[in-house]
Order: sequence, then C-alpha cells, then structure tokens
Amino acid sequence: MKKITEEEKRKLNIALNEAILISVQICPYQKVGTIILSILSLCKDCSLPDDKRVQFTLKNVGRVVASKRLGRWNDQNAKIVKFKLQELPSIIEEFGESPIYGEEFFGDTNRDFQNWKDRLSLNWEEKNGGKTNSLFLFQDGGTKHLDLIIWFDELNIETMDHNQISIEEFISGNQRWFEALKRGDKRALQNGINPYEGDEENENARTDQVPPEGHVE
Repeated sequence: MKKITEEEKRKLNIALNEAILISVQICPYQKVGTIILSILSLCKDCSLPDDKRVQFTLKNVGRVVASKRLGRWNDQNAKIVKFKLQELPSIIEEFGESPIYGEEFFGDTNRDFQNWKDRLSLNWEEKNGGKTNSLFLFQDGGTKHLDLIIWFDELNIETMDHNQISIEEFISGNQRWFEALKRGDKRALQNGINPYEGDEENENARTDQVPPEGHVE
C-alpha cells in the first residue's frame, strides 16, 4: 500500500477543483471503488485531450459513508434519505454530473465528517479493508445534497482506455490547463471558467508553462 503524501494531497486537491463527478461505484466483494471524473487538463503538447474523462480506481476500500439530505448543504433539519451501497451509482446520477470544488478532497476528511456523522444515509465497512487514505466527494443540487467519504489503501489513475496516468502527470496536466486559463487561452476558456487573479496558493502550486497557442517547439 502507498500512503498519498501531504504534498501529493495538496496538489491533487487543486487539480480536482472544478472537476465534474460523473459516476461512483463500489464493488464490496473486490473492495474496489471506481470513480469517473471529467477534468481540466492539457496534454504534454498542450493540446486538449480527446477525452477529458479519467478513472480513479481505489483499491482495498475499507469504509464508505454518505449523507444524502433533502435540503441545502447547511440545513441541519433536512430530511435524510437512506440508501444501500449498490444504489450509490444511481444516487450520483440524480445530480446530473455536477462539479466538485473546495480543494479538500484528499486529506483531513474527518474534519468535514464531524458535520454530518450523525446524519448518515449509508455506512458500509469491511473489517479487512484499508483506511490508509481517504477521499471526500460531494454533489450539490440546491434542494438536495450528498456528502461522501471513501477510505482505501491505493489510488490508480487511468484514461478511459486504461492507460496509466501517474499522480505527477495528472497534476501537471492541470497545471498546464491553469497556465492557459491565466493567459486567456481559448483551449482553457471553452470550459466556461473565467480567468481569475489573487489566488496566490494556486499560482505557486501550478508552475508549468504552457506555450502560447500556435507555438511549435
């Protein structure tokens, strides 16, 4: 098993910001979680990827908790909707591929968990599963909200045609996209996200330079 380092967590959290959550599925027998996201990334040659989707595979999953509530995310009185582990894909689908944001996906998930640990819709645990790492995801539908934490041991990242992506390259792809966004490059602007200034931490975290559009090395 490999514990994701604090530096990797920090950069992964930035790289996942504004990603679109497409699906989440947990196989309890194999203790494997499969998460599909549409990400903000540019290829090594700074072209747009043919398919923006990536697959996160979480191995040796040890616990999954979720809270689906019929109300705004901060509504303490919102009705809790119970569901089973096998229903998780359809629950995610209800939210219509909504973005995730906040840059707190990997890391101190227990801090967020404290806010809704007494309002669980799902609490699945495998005693022989792993809890080396954890991933927090959510979906916000305005009048309904889903919080989700998955504990696991190993993370693999792949393209949809099963080509491995290292954590370092996953982060670099997002760095290239962010540099393009800051320049107003249409390769980044077509995602519907506008350039912004003043986020010093993010600028320091993304250091790759993207050649101007049309530049050939």
